[in-house]
Amino acid sequence: MLDIAEEVLRQAGRLGHIGTEIPYCIIKNPEKYKHLFISNKWAAGKEMIVVDPSGYIKVCNHSPVRLIKYNELSKLKDHPYGQNF
Repeated sequence: MLDIAEEVLRQAGRLGHIGTEIPYCIIKNPEKYKHLFISNKWAAGKEMIVVDPSGYIKVCNHSPVRLIKYNELSKLKDHPYGQNF
C-alpha cells in the first residue's frame, strides 16, 4: 500500500503524509519513499494533535489512553504516558 501511495504522489507531483505512526522495522526500505512522509514518532502536540469527542488529547486515533483535556495543552509534554514516545 505504501508503494501505491508513493507512486500516486510521484505521478501527481505532490507530497503526502501517513497520519498514523508506523514502526520503521516493518518497512523494508523506508528511504525509498521520496514523496510520502512516514513518521514513527509521537507527533501529538508537535506536528498534529488527536482530540477525541470528549475533548481529550491522545497520541493517536487508535490509542485508548486519554492524556489531558484540550484546554490543558501546556501540560502535554510532561504527561508520563506521552514521554514513552
